[in-house]
Amino acid sequence: MAQWEFYDNRTAKCSSCGEPMSRYNEDMPMSQHPRKSVQLHVESIHKHQSDFSDLDENDMKHFMFTPTGVCPVMIEFDLDEECRIHSLQFAGGCRGNLKSISKLLENQPAQQVIEMFTGNTCGSKKTSCTDQLSIALKQALNGELLCTTI
Repeated sequence: MAQWEFYDNRTAKCSSCGEPMSRYNEDMPMSQHPRKSVQLHVESIHKHQSDFSDLDENDMKHFMFTPTGVCPVMIEFDLDEECRIHSLQFAGGCRGNLKSISKLLENQPAQQVIEMFTGNTCGSKKTSCTDQLSIALKQALNGELLCTTI
């Protein structure tokens, strides 16, 4: 069974594939390993309808996005029929800050979050975790990001 192997106080790797997890989230179970998550969802993935008209009241669409230029290796979130954000999770990155952002954005309209965070930067980087989230949300709303219906 795969597990995180820690080789210094800030870095870990998957014992199965060797995938590094820089600035790891020590609470992240292996089920949230980016490659494992993709394998778990690959059988039920389909392109989503950008108008969300195919969702019933209690349905959600689950999205996974691989950010670039930031510490997290995966951003996962659900959108309901009103395109509100639920269950936002960042795999890796600044654990406390990203958990707080996830709590603050629960049930917020995706379009409002896009407007708020597009272009936000982190230090000397040209992007940030929240900027990458806004890119993921734009792709989800435009039907450019694969999803599963849950």
